[in-house]
Amino acid sequence: MLRASGIPLLEHLSRSEIGVEYIGFLGLAFLVIGLVSGICPAFVFDRISPVDMLANRVSGSWTANSLRKGLLFFQLAISVALLLLTGLIYNQVSYLTDKPMGYEKENKIVIPFSASAGWHERLTEQFERHLGIENVSSAIGYPGSFPGAIVPSVAKGSDVEERIKVIGVGRNFLETLKIETIHGRSFVEDEFRGAVLLNESAFDALRLSEEDVDAEQEIAYEKVRLVGVVSDFHLESLHHEIGPLMIKHRDSGLTHLIVDIQPSEREATLTYLSSTFSQLLPNNSFDYFFLDEKLDEIYQSDRQILETLLLLALVAFALAVAGIYNYGVFFTLNRIREVAIRKIHGATAGDIIRMNVRAITRSVGLSLVIALPVVYWVYGLWIASYAYRADVSPVLVAVPVLAVYVLNCAMVTRETLKTAGMKPAEVIQNVQQ
Repeated sequence: MLRASGIPLLEHLSRSEIGVEYIGFLGLAFLVIGLVSGICPAFVFDRISPVDMLANRVSGSWTANSLRKGLLFFQLAISVALLLLTGLIYNQVSYLTDKPMGYEKENKIVIPFSASAGWHERLTEQFERHLGIENVSSAIGYPGSFPGAIVPSVAKGSDVEERIKVIGVGRNFLETLKIETIHGRSFVEDEFRGAVLLNESAFDALRLSEEDVDAEQEIAYEKVRLVGVVSDFHLESLHHEIGPLMIKHRDSGLTHLIVDIQPSEREATLTYLSSTFSQLLPNNSFDYFFLDEKLDEIYQSDRQILETLLLLALVAFALAVAGIYNYGVFFTLNRIREVAIRKIHGATAGDIIRMNVRAITRSVGLSLVIALPVVYWVYGLWIASYAYRADVSPVLVAVPVLAVYVLNCAMVTRETLKTAGMKPAEVIQNVQQ
């Protein structure tokens, strides 16, 4: 019954299976929290004199005030911390989604296939006849999942050894993904023997110059012809930093076709691709995926963390609103006699509100002292897995803090105005009763 109701939601949020041991752990945690919640007040009341209780002097005792303030600070700190973490993680996930990859990922269809040498060329020729298809290329892998060897290579004019990743691609690779060429040119048809491209990182790491382009070079301990240099682009997700890369022109062993289509002809193009593929390779199933959707899946776990934090932040904020309201009422009632006396001595409602707001400011400030180091530590652990990180704007920190602060002030001001509107004699008489 429990699994039918709540467990699937928890498994969706955590992206892991929740077994009996997890449920037992949660039950034990609730039991411990319940015991602590019951024992702490018992110890507090045990230290209070019955005379003080009967005389209604409990609220003024040091122990009661300390416990109340401690719980308030703890609640505010949790709320602020969750709101801050939610904003920071949302900022990073948005950055990952929007950051340029160095190539065009939209409107690209990737078709995995395994066939003997030459079939990718036949498929490419047939696909390029359709008006809805702009370019077709092939590669061993695809952006986001490029298998390749890491090979050492000595920089020109030195003994410094660099590690370079090597991948294999077919013709029109740069044109299909719209990768920018900085020096030299792209591959030309039938140029397979020793023709390579380097990215900017490899070009700089090997200490090459523009004069070295379109000439034979010894790279990765083999003689190759460097035909061009391309701008850096992300082979993998933004969790990984761009490194030196060598791109080899291949005519065999290619595993994926990459098709650049016109978005207005999407459905018709898919139908044409499917029928053409089935005619040429009737024994192979036509599978495909859109490159941008596949790349988005890489960040699914990050979005899952964000969803979980959003849920926790909403719950924490709702609890904080309830706690802040109760605190506003209690804070004002606890100082009701002081308010009456100040009114007798000529204090205005504005003076009393300013006094209470200063006290609330100290409370929120102390909660920040607790929350900020925790947020800094947790966010630092999470963001450490990313090679590229979004800038943290001061607004991301200021907005949650201001929201909690303004809400606190609004609650206390509301209750203060209600109290300030009472006659001082009535206030003192009610307190004495």
